[in-house]
Amino acid sequence: MRRNNQSMHPERWLLKRNIALGIAVLVIMCLVFTFPGIRAVHGVSLDIRYATENGYPPDSHTIYWYEQRITSSFPFSMKLNQEVLCVIFGALGFGSAMVLFRHLFSRKQAMMTAALPVSREKDLLERTKCFAILTLVPSLISFALYPLAAVAYGVGQYLDTGLYAVRCISVLMMEIYGYALGVFCASLCGTVWSTILGGIVLTGSCEVIWYGWSTMAHSYLNTMGRKGQFDPLKRISPVISMYK
Repeated sequence: MRRNNQSMHPERWLLKRNIALGIAVLVIMCLVFTFPGIRAVHGVSLDIRYATENGYPPDSHTIYWYEQRITSSFPFSMKLNQEVLCVIFGALGFGSAMVLFRHLFSRKQAMMTAALPVSREKDLLERTKCFAILTLVPSLISFALYPLAAVAYGVGQYLDTGLYAVRCISVLMMEIYGYALGVFCASLCGTVWSTILGGIVLTGSCEVIWYGWSTMAHSYLNTMGRKGQFDPLKRISPVISMYK
């Protein structure tokens, strides 16, 4: 009976089974993304109230400082810079993939799932839809809470909605990238720890390759017209030294 219910309503069955994932994502997003921003909004509102009560009109420098605290310093602050956010939200998407594809870590469950009258393409599509509902939708909810809080505190005019939207999109891209990497590692590896290790190795390899290429490009640009730095460049790229 359980197998028939799963085949008749696979999306509803998956959502009901993994509802805890959506709740966990919403809590993590609010703790990491929304609540620090609301704290900053509350601080700016207190500063504005204090300045108003004491008769200090806001000048251009003060307005710029308000905009920096509400928009530019959030969420890429000193405590949560872009690198830390990449790790947090990428790991969130990676963990969502491991939860939705945890049947692949058990041979018995994988064989039972493969025996269902559902193609592998449809099963992947259904689990991806569940990822969008249980991970991306809670993220969008947490994104919407911050501008609502700014408007409620009366400082919505200092929020750059365009820049905020770009940062929200970048966070969603981190989660989607982590999910894609998690699906690949879960289908390639057979256990939880091997999947985590595979994700770390793949991500670290991409970072090392990108760092190498960026270092080479940076060295090339810095040595153009500078004779003193030409010898290090020759060791990096003989082709460029021949061109010189």
